[in-house]
Amino acid sequence: MNPARQGGWVLADIGNSRTKLVWLASGAHSVDRLFLDSTKTWDERLTLPTDRIEHQAEALKQWLKGKSISGIWLASVHQVALNQLVGLLDQALKETEAEDADGSILTSAMDVDVHNRLDFPERTGVDRALAIRAALRLHNRKGPGIVVMCGTAMTVERIDTDGVWIGGAIAPGYRLAAKALDQGTSGLMQVGAIAQAPLAHGAQTKSAIEAGLFWGQVGTAKELIARAGSLPDSWEIWSGGDASLFARWASTEHAEVVDDLVLMGLADFAAAGLDGQSV
Repeated sequence: MNPARQGGWVLADIGNSRTKLVWLASGAHSVDRLFLDSTKTWDERLTLPTDRIEHQAEALKQWLKGKSISGIWLASVHQVALNQLVGLLDQALKETEAEDADGSILTSAMDVDVHNRLDFPERTGVDRALAIRAALRLHNRKGPGIVVMCGTAMTVERIDTDGVWIGGAIAPGYRLAAKALDQGTSGLMQVGAIAQAPLAHGAQTKSAIEAGLFWGQVGTAKELIARAGSLPDSWEIWSGGDASLFARWASTEHAEVVDDLVLMGLADFAAAGLDGQSV
């Protein structure tokens, strides 16, 4: 990318359930504030359903209207939705006669410049790698640390004392587990999201499912964090749509909840590409 080029950046985190797009109006000049300001905000954001991306052309076109775009970075764990979003972006930019934007598409941990000891980074989710990248920048590229992501899946990642990502654990998230119970049984039902912790037992089927799902998530996270071991100066970051809810019950006392950790990692990756930095 030409650092002198004027314009803002579009960043997209294409997940299994939601596709989150954000706008940084000052491009690289906006990135530092994401990590220095605890009240950080994106200049604009747009959230779309991943399974219906192909029907969002008008919403995307309106969101892009009037933006002078110098860079587009996409990170995806959903290849079909990625292809559809790229097509929509190409069409929208053609209609506005905008110049071609710099940027890249990231689809695995192999694409993210973060030190790791994974067996197969090319088969590891890019979202996990970007969350690790952002967490490391927040903690001066040093470990040890834990990163917990609460979305479609719950992931608990470990960063070693030398600041190297050594892997993690993946479990079904709350909504995915609820869907599995609904589809895999004949006598149970689908339950939706909850806003607060339920009792550990329910007097009816719905509340019993909520109790099992919620406290199962809490127990999973607590056990995995405990098995990582308690080391001096260890840090812990939670992120994802359900992070605030579960962190209250499953995190350690020094944990923090950080919104949009994957997008922050993507912004850091994009900015580092201007001067060749790596982590």
